Amino acid sequence: MSLSNTNKIFLTLAIIWMLIIFWLSSSPDAQGLGNLGLLDFLPFKDKFVHAGIFGLLAILLRWAGFKFWQAFLISSLYGISDELHQYFVEARASDIYDWLSDSLGAFVTLSFMNFFTLGKLANKKR
Repeated sequence: MSLSNTNKIFLTLAIIWMLIIFWLSSSPDAQGLGNLGLLDFLPFKDKFVHAGIFGLLAILLRWAGFKFWQAFLISSLYGISDELHQYFVEARASDIYDWLSDSLGAFVTLSFMNFFTLGKLANKKR
């Protein structure tokens, strides 16, 4: 499979984003985006943060040229590895609900992306 320059850029961005996720989950006191207070009005705000972080990863993978299911699978598996990693980090917890939020965020984001892309294609054919 030959990647275009645009695909290479998005693949690089996806890898950088994965490294940022790893770095954030390596810190015992890292709260990441949840510390900004932007989502304080939401119950279970940390789950929304997880969904957003892994939704962005899925978008970057999709733009890098991966198919829907591939981008979802990579994002979900990376979510599992992130939770396993956090199990070994002091003051962090491994939580299946975080992984479910990661996976759901990737799936919903990819679904919206797919819906709007298909809508644009349908409009072009008219």
